[in-house]
Formats: sequence, structure tokens, C-alpha cells
Amino acid sequence: MKIKRYESNGRFCQAVIHGDILYTSGLVDIEHDSFEAQTRGVFAKIDALIEKYGSLRENILSASVYLQDASNVDEFNSLWLKWVAPGHEPVRTCIVTEMVHPKIQMEMSVIAALK
Repeated sequence: MKIKRYESNGRFCQAVIHGDILYTSGLVDIEHDSFEAQTRGVFAKIDALIEKYGSLRENILSASVYLQDASNVDEFNSLWLKWVAPGHEPVRTCIVTEMVHPKIQMEMSVIAALK
């Protein structure tokens, strides 16, 4: 099977397709300051990226979430429940970790089946 790589910057790609599966890189939003705004921004970026390469939120199979602060878990879960497609919840991992840039409060990548 052919591997297709999209939007490479020389270090990583924004998206990779192998077979009928789409993989995204970790997406962040540093344009906003609040955790809620960053999370909504990341969700919007994921929606746009997976749609651009042939998938939908309902087709997300797995999500990896990285939070800078454990105190944001409840807020993240509240925002997640408003964003995730009801009846199409993916498997999910949520990890608290140090981020590579001090402004980043959360990062997320997904794996999705193509339409």
C-alpha cells in the first residue's frame, strides 16, 4: 500500500494516509491565551485537516490529547463532550505533560478512517 504524506516541513507532516486511514500530527493553537479558546482552536484545526484529506469527525478512531496542566482535565472533558460526534466516540488517551512552548496548553492528534 502506498503511503501519502501531506504538508511536510522537513521535520514532520501534518497528515499521512496509509490505506484508508488518516493520521494527523499533533495540533496546537497559540493564537489564543485561554485554555478553552486553545482547545476550541485545536478542535477546529482537526476538523479542517481531516475534512481536507477525506475524513469526518464521525470517522475519528483514536485521539491522543496532551494537557499542560492536570487542573484542565474537567474543562477539557466538558469541551470534548460538546465537540465529539455522539455515538461515534473514538478511543482516547489523555496525558499531562510539559509542552515544547510555554504558551501551549494542549495538543491533540487523531487517527481517522477515510470517508
